[in-house]
Amino acid sequence: MGINLELTLYPSFVLSLFHYNNGTYVKAAGIKKECKMRAEDGYLVTDCGDEALYWSGAWFMDLLDSEEPKGSISWLVDLLKSQYPMLGLAVDPHDPLHILIPIFLSQSTSYHGN
Repeated sequence: MGINLELTLYPSFVLSLFHYNNGTYVKAAGIKKECKMRAEDGYLVTDCGDEALYWSGAWFMDLLDSEEPKGSISWLVDLLKSQYPMLGLAVDPHDPLHILIPIFLSQSTSYHGN
């Protein structure tokens, strides 16, 4: 299946750390500033190193592929996987303060509108 960066990054505060230019996401702040990532035919192409696996959500897709969901919400995980097979979970464990700022600001303004 592969990854869809637009679908993964749009609802994520990680998006605030990137500029989008001609299909490529360029890191604008934090660790590995100026590195680039894009998706080609569902594959992640990057010069960012392993950090791009977190930013793109690819780490989560690998986890979903390797483990079966357990517990009372397993049906929800299965539903999300079937409806959005190219959706990852974008995170940035190395830049918590850079992520905190847009989270804080989103409490009083529209995240995508401003």
